[in-house]
Amino acid sequence: MRLRPRYADVAATLALVFALSGTAYAVASLPPDSVDTQSIQDGAVTNPKIHVNTILGNRIKDETLTGTDVSDNSLSGADIAGESVTASELGTDSVQASEIADGSIDGGEIIDNSLSGTELTDGSITAADLGSGSVGTDEVANNSLSLSDLVGTDITGTVGGFVLNAHQCASISFGVGGAAVGQAAVLTFTTAPPTSISWGPLRVVSTGTVASVVCNQTGSQVSSSGQGIRVVTFG
Repeated sequence: MRLRPRYADVAATLALVFALSGTAYAVASLPPDSVDTQSIQDGAVTNPKIHVNTILGNRIKDETLTGTDVSDNSLSGADIAGESVTASELGTDSVQASEIADGSIDGGEIIDNSLSGTELTDGSITAADLGSGSVGTDEVANNSLSLSDLVGTDITGTVGGFVLNAHQCASISFGVGGAAVGQAAVLTFTTAPPTSISWGPLRVVSTGTVASVVCNQTGSQVSSSGQGIRVVTFG
């Protein structure tokens, strides 16, 4: 007696074969672009699944990245767009002197009245840094100025010999380095002058040269040589 397969047995076997072959076909032969976002489970794509350098800026939604998404020390100046970082992006006291290029800050970067003496290095401000007429009486501390702080010169030396006849007056001139026309000049003596000779006011007659009038107050001839003097000019 020959046994014939039942319909139920044949149907079950075919179903198993199709099921197995269908699974293998689906894994190995997905059509291009057939997998979309809806087909991928949330969190299923991890870092190892992504090929190096495959994600560009246009793949990332604007303003979705935060500091926690960026590795420490991974960005350099070349990665930041020019003028894209403003004060709101910087933390308080986050920029140190080492981050600021020499000579890169001018008056436009400094808020009015934001600096005090403690922010300035001693001796770092020169006349070239001050605007004409910018320093008034209120900016100068009492008793803080000496002759060395005033424009002009302070020099000591001697005046060469001269002879005056009885009751004669004469103009004499001598060099004073640093003296400038328009400055006031003051003369004092570093050695005792002859009591018979009077000196008139000094005046700067040309750059580096001052002049005075000297008079013999006696009825006889007098002379002077090697007279020690100090001349101060200012103004």
